[in-house]
Amino acid sequence: MNMIPGFEKVNIPYYVQSEVKKEEPHPTEHKNKPAALSQSVKLTGALAGLAILGYAGVRAFKGKGLKTPAIQTTDIKPQGIKIFQETLPEETLTRYRDWFNQIKDFPAHIWEGGKTVSNPQAENLLRPLSFNLPETDKKAFIQEYCKMTGFPYIDRINENMHQEILTQLDNMVQGTGNRVLFAAYDSNCSIGRGKAFPGSDCDGLFVVVENGLSEKVNRFAFGNSINQRLLDTTGEHYPEVYPLEELLKYIDKVDEIFPNFATAEKIAEYENNILYDGKSYLKAGLFNIDLSEQLSSIEEKNMICEAGFFVEMLRGGKVLINTLPESILKTIKKSSMYKYSNMTRQEGLRNKTKPKLENREELCRRFMEMNVDEKFEVCCDLLKNSCGIKPETGAKDAFENFDMGDILDMYRKISGFFDIQK
Repeated sequence: MNMIPGFEKVNIPYYVQSEVKKEEPHPTEHKNKPAALSQSVKLTGALAGLAILGYAGVRAFKGKGLKTPAIQTTDIKPQGIKIFQETLPEETLTRYRDWFNQIKDFPAHIWEGGKTVSNPQAENLLRPLSFNLPETDKKAFIQEYCKMTGFPYIDRINENMHQEILTQLDNMVQGTGNRVLFAAYDSNCSIGRGKAFPGSDCDGLFVVVENGLSEKVNRFAFGNSINQRLLDTTGEHYPEVYPLEELLKYIDKVDEIFPNFATAEKIAEYENNILYDGKSYLKAGLFNIDLSEQLSSIEEKNMICEAGFFVEMLRGGKVLINTLPESILKTIKKSSMYKYSNMTRQEGLRNKTKPKLENREELCRRFMEMNVDEKFEVCCDLLKNSCGIKPETGAKDAFENFDMGDILDMYRKISGFFDIQK
């Protein structure tokens, strides 16, 4: 079998193609249905969300010196997406499908110097894309990339990512004798808004498990056997996992000290800040900043911070699992933490326009009208982005972030850590 140019000497395992399903409709005709998350799916894990970008800094200290766990290899499952009407050579399609199977476990980010950085090996990994490939190879690359990810059908991409996450959460708690009571994620991240592109991460995964662990749940098991080209779970993108009892202890702690700093004027300000949509995170997170100033222990500061993320996910996150007892829910919803904690700003930023997400919809609409070279450029950009390389051509505008404001300054004040890097 001929290898992909640039990979002639790489021993790639043979992979059998599944039967192609019926052709997908044009992206502009595809209804934007929510991801199908069947209630019958058995889950023992889930995900949660935090503020876009800055939360990585708060948790960065936890990852110092950690290595990504060994990946268990599983084959990519082709999807019923056909980009070209013509029948492409099976041998060429198989070469690229095999190549995607080979690179799907590559970690886009690694820990270096106590922070997350792009993997420096990405350029070498994607070297074959820089060769002057024949048109048939370009078409095969495009076809297999779209089958792997769901692109350009954005609802299919997001459904695939959800299924990857749910599977990984289930794997994460396998053999622990534990079960998940609550799981959610940031409703304002790209997946939360249903506009994620391949290689996105799910901001701030947060899992609440039952008390009395028979074996501690290893959050770093999240991502074993996952397709990293579809969902980035490297670097800081592992879920936080806490037993319910520990979180309730710190929620109660906040209620105890709340009268020490919460004047009537302050309480009114905390309430108004929940829907604040400006750039100042110092204003939005004033309750959490004031609360942190009442604490002297760094451990307490960070655990109360985690409890805050939990209640914010319960209040405004995209919840996947919630089997918390009704009595516990009522107690949490009466707490000052539930009422005023506002680090992730999910309610205030809910209607905030993100230009990159609008650009993604436009790119998906235009994709099927592009010529082969344009399609190839876009798919290469998406693949590069999933490997930690910032797109510079066809898909550049689909990944441009807007100004997040002083989010890291807020986290420095509430976490007790002052070495968070911008």
